[in-house]
Amino acid sequence: MGKAIGTINLANSPEGLVVSADLTDLPAGNNGMHIHEKPTCEAGEKDGKMVAGLAAGAHYGHHDHVMAAPQGVPEGQASMPAAQQMASTDQSMSMGVAQEHSMHSMGEDMADPDQGYAKPKGDLPPLPTSAGGIARSMVVRAGLTLDEIRGRSLMIHSGPDDGSKSGPKIACAVID
Repeated sequence: MGKAIGTINLANSPEGLVVSADLTDLPAGNNGMHIHEKPTCEAGEKDGKMVAGLAAGAHYGHHDHVMAAPQGVPEGQASMPAAQQMASTDQSMSMGVAQEHSMHSMGEDMADPDQGYAKPKGDLPPLPTSAGGIARSMVVRAGLTLDEIRGRSLMIHSGPDDGSKSGPKIACAVID
C-alpha cells in the first residue's frame, strides 16, 4: 500500500453522485478520475510487465450513459477505506474561503463530437490540481449512486483524458 495522499468522500444527492476530493501530491493540471469495475488497487500484468492498478479492470459502465446535468448539495454520506495511495475518513470534506474549490458536473451529453465516442458511465469530471499538486474539488456525476458503485474502485489517472484514453493510474481507493 502506498502513502495516503488525502481523502475522497462520496455522497448521494438528487442530482447524482457527489465526489469531494481533498488530495495532495498529484501532477498539476486536470487529472482523470474514474470509477473502475473491480474492487482492487492491485497491479496486473500486461505484455510481461506489471502495471499499477490494472487488476481494477476497465472504467465502469462502458455500455451505460448518464442522464441529467446535476448541481446540488449532498444528502447522504459515505467514504472509502484506505487503499493504495488514497485514504478517507467518514466525515464530509470541509471547504473554507482560503481553500481552492471548484464544482464540475457531468450530465446527459457525454458524447464528444470531435472524437466520435460516448464516455463510460464511470467517467467523472476532470480533477483540477494546482501547480503545487493540491486538488480540492467537488464534482457531481448524474446517473450514479453509492449503491451502484460500492464494491468497485476509484482511480486517479495522471493528466486529462485524451479522447477515449486515460493516462497512467497514480492513485486508487476501493469503494467499500
